[in-house]
Amino acid sequence: MSNLICPVCKTSLQPKKTPKGALWRCQKCSGVAVNLAVLRNYLNEDIVKEFWLKTITDSKPSDRRCPCCVQMLKEFTTSKDNQQISLDLCQNCQLLWFDKDELEAFPKADSVPPCEISQNSASASVRLEAELEAQLENQEKLLENIPAMSITILRIIIQLLLAL
Repeated sequence: MSNLICPVCKTSLQPKKTPKGALWRCQKCSGVAVNLAVLRNYLNEDIVKEFWLKTITDSKPSDRRCPCCVQMLKEFTTSKDNQQISLDLCQNCQLLWFDKDELEAFPKADSVPPCEISQNSASASVRLEAELEAQLENQEKLLENIPAMSITILRIIIQLLLAL
């Protein structure tokens, strides 16, 4: 997605790359466009699912156009802290538009602390190593049995030939 246009100001949105994915911000109105796949990295998964379901089941045509494909967005309302917030989503691009400060109003995605990531990575590495070792042992056992299996096959072939 490049050269996205703000659905409010009609100016070019500026991409902002973050460790969680790319956002497009409007320098003029401070709105934010974000793809649902990337949004899952920013917000709680249940919130993102709710946005999509509301777009499908409880939305109306918006007066705004998608920053990417310029089709009309779908507008839906959600609540946060007893406040109604109206959001716009493009079903085609799965791009969600947040007006100023709306993205920050929702619960953030749980993040795994870096030390826990290291522990999980080390644990997975140990399990993988053990699994590979077990597979190697199984292959060695099969290789050890090849001479015995070959002799058995040769005996069967000889018996079949003698029976002719």
